[in-house]
Amino acid sequence: MPKTANADTAVLTRVLKENGIKYQLTDITRQTYDLLCRKRAAAKKHEKAFKAEGLEEWYDLLMMQTECTLMPYESFAQKMARYIYVIGKPVNI
Repeated sequence: MPKTANADTAVLTRVLKENGIKYQLTDITRQTYDLLCRKRAAAKKHEKAFKAEGLEEWYDLLMMQTECTLMPYESFAQKMARYIYVIGKPVNI
């Protein structure tokens, strides 16, 4: 899906509205960012253990997966917003 300015302009939102399909949308961008921050902190805390157990590749993967947390939340939200859609039955059928 191409990135849009916000949830209201997302392709899925537009399609649901155009077809009269009820939905609820929850923005989980903040929760995602916070989770990734905790994931990175936990990996860094246990870096020596990863390496001692020969799991340096896993450590590197975790660092790569969480690199986006090095940017401020505002930048993350603009580039990597996350939404959950709960879609119901169509309206007017």
